[in-house]
Amino acid sequence: MAFKLAARGVCTLEDLAEQGIDDLADIEGLTDEKAGALIMAARNICWFGDEA
Repeated sequence: MAFKLAARGVCTLEDLAEQGIDDLADIEGLTDEKAGALIMAARNICWFGDEA
């Protein structure tokens, strides 16, 4: 998954936090639900300082 994200220029948590589900929709094996969960986890860490 990390290689697939990096190939799209998503290399940091901040990069991931700035994505939308539609931006990741065509990654094989990544459902909208999983994409949303990854994005929200990155946002919680980067934007809200919540590492839990």
